[in-house]
Amino acid sequence: MATSKITMKVGYPDKGTYSSSTTYGKHELVHDEDNYHIYRSKADSNTGNDLSDTDWWQLWVSGPKGEKGDVGRIEEIEDSTSTEVSMEIEPDVFYKFTAAVTSISLTFAEGESGYYHEYLFQFLAGASCALTLPDGVTWFGGRAPTLTEGNTYQVSVVNNFAVYGEF
Repeated sequence: MATSKITMKVGYPDKGTYSSSTTYGKHELVHDEDNYHIYRSKADSNTGNDLSDTDWWQLWVSGPKGEKGDVGRIEEIEDSTSTEVSMEIEPDVFYKFTAAVTSISLTFAEGESGYYHEYLFQFLAGASCALTLPDGVTWFGGRAPTLTEGNTYQVSVVNNFAVYGEF
């Protein structure tokens, strides 16, 4: 029986500041530091092609340089005692529940208008753990995680789209 090898790239690797002497692969990202634009390579073997060449590059993000402000770090809030969690969580804050949680019911506080916000939390699943999120949240792959006692789950929700990792 013949076998075949499948190679997949997941995500969009950030290759930093564009250099005309570097070879870029399909879907790799670069930025133009002077203009604060982010570009995605449209094809493999992309070497020496100017960022303005739309046969090779797609402009993904364009914007003026902003004033220096917040460093972009996400604040962490840890709760090592709660086993039943029912609360509203703030956007752009990482909530970490380290005790074995048997139920976790979360709502999302409204973020600043005009921006996308991330709702991020991690928990250790206890016996028969149940997770409840606001109506309208859609899970990547079309199904919520099956929670296993003793496993840790990290969930990120942006624009009502949820992804999770399990470890």
